[in-house]
Amino acid sequence: GIGDIVVEGGTVSSFTGSGTSYSATFTPSGGDGLKRVRVADNVFVDAAGNGNNASNTFEWTYDSTPPIITISSSDVSEDSTSNDDNVQFTFTTSEDTSNFGIGDIVVEGGTVSSFTGSGTSYTATFTPSGGDGMKRVSVAADAFTDAAGNGNVASNTFEWTIFNDYV
Repeated sequence: GIGDIVVEGGTVSSFTGSGTSYSATFTPSGGDGLKRVRVADNVFVDAAGNGNNASNTFEWTYDSTPPIITISSSDVSEDSTSNDDNVQFTFTTSEDTSNFGIGDIVVEGGTVSSFTGSGTSYTATFTPSGGDGMKRVSVAADAFTDAAGNGNVASNTFEWTIFNDYV
């Protein structure tokens, strides 16, 4: 029965089956991390009264935490004024991703190019267009995923003003 199942990091429910095939639903608890399900030895018997052998331990890492992305620059400060024609941005994620790309970067008032990086660190160059004014760089929610398939949280919106008309 359901009481024969040993779980770590969650609970089991909806136990059904008969004969040689049974199923149950595992619901994780306690946050992300290692989860295990197994059946100990001698918790049930066959028709002849023989106790069972222990099952294999089925284990996996549960990850339900979405990755976070932060945009920064050493060329310009947020909410500042600059006359830089090319601004280097760093995109740092809280966990590895393999599908974050240049197309995930949302820009207003310019274009991005020279995208490189992997894992948790990426860079791109912003080139302003449209003259002076407010420029913005951001990454929308669910633009990329972590290894478990969790979509990212929206980034900060990095904004600054380009002003080249000095007197």
